[in-house]
Amino acid sequence: MGLRQSSPVLFLAILSVSCRFWYNNSMHPRYFEIIALLDKAVSQLLLCPTPSDASVDTIRALMVYLQWMPCAPKSTSTESFVEPHSR
Repeated sequence: MGLRQSSPVLFLAILSVSCRFWYNNSMHPRYFEIIALLDKAVSQLLLCPTPSDASVDTIRALMVYLQWMPCAPKSTSTESFVEPHSR
């Protein structure tokens, strides 16, 4: 069984990081759609957890998500995204 089937949230977290550095340090054209899927999955994990969500893969997914916070689209500038602020 692949990672995509066994731990979809971890798969999305890794995919979102890799799409951020797609080609020549540019973002994948569908980056923000992938981030929307990841945000929905993480929200569901945190707001409506199930017993099966208590796993090492869930912790890994949250660690990847926290370490590599998604970029936000920038609407008022020529830049296409804004790096997340450090904590």
